[in-house]
Amino acid sequence: MTMPGDAPKGYSFYGGPFSNFASSPIRLPHPFPLEDDEQCIYPSVEHRFQAMKANDREEHDRIAVRGTPGAAKRAGRALKIDAAAWDARAYDVMVEALRAKFQDVWFREWLLATESEYIYEDSPTDAVWGLWNEKEKAWTGKNQLGKALMQVREEIQNTERFRLEGTTCRSHPKESRGAGEAMTDQAPPKPDECCDDLCDKRGSGYCRCGSRHYGYTLAELGAYGEEARQEAIKDRIDILGMGVPWIP
Repeated sequence: MTMPGDAPKGYSFYGGPFSNFASSPIRLPHPFPLEDDEQCIYPSVEHRFQAMKANDREEHDRIAVRGTPGAAKRAGRALKIDAAAWDARAYDVMVEALRAKFQDVWFREWLLATESEYIYEDSPTDAVWGLWNEKEKAWTGKNQLGKALMQVREEIQNTERFRLEGTTCRSHPKESRGAGEAMTDQAPPKPDECCDDLCDKRGSGYCRCGSRHYGYTLAELGAYGEEARQEAIKDRIDILGMGVPWIP
């Protein structure tokens, strides 16, 4: 969605795989457990986020099973809550839900495809979770969702990216490494020689074994200008995101 004014550099989104409305079942501890370690499955991040506003188990469970993320959002907003107390913990609730969402390998690939780009939601109506401030007609929103996504991305990059879990890369049989060892020093094979099902051939350019195989980094694309870099990011996200439902 295009807003007036000079949009900041980075990856912007409204809907799609980074949206809290994306179909992404997650499992997290029940906030009102009947027994120790009780878990609850939520159809989307939005379901978890809104259900966490609940004052009791009945309210929570009613929101957690709503038919769509939009219905969960409306139900959560209808609750009578301590707004100040909720605002103080809302960001942490969001980050917890996003960590669960991006444990899924496909969602994780989409997030890592943005590399180090600034991420922001260009919602036309939400100046808290998005970057656009409709009242000021400027990009002065808090961008809380973008910040939460970048926080989770950094956590994943610091713990998982370019690392093996004791597996062997089929394209590099002589270069098998142990768990936790980087493989970024290898010469990239041709795309059709990649790691079979271990490799993402659909646009991110990263082998699941941890090697950088083909394509350009976003920094390299920068030499061709900002427009080229933006198109590369969107291409990666669009290719990776094919077939993933986004339910309003």
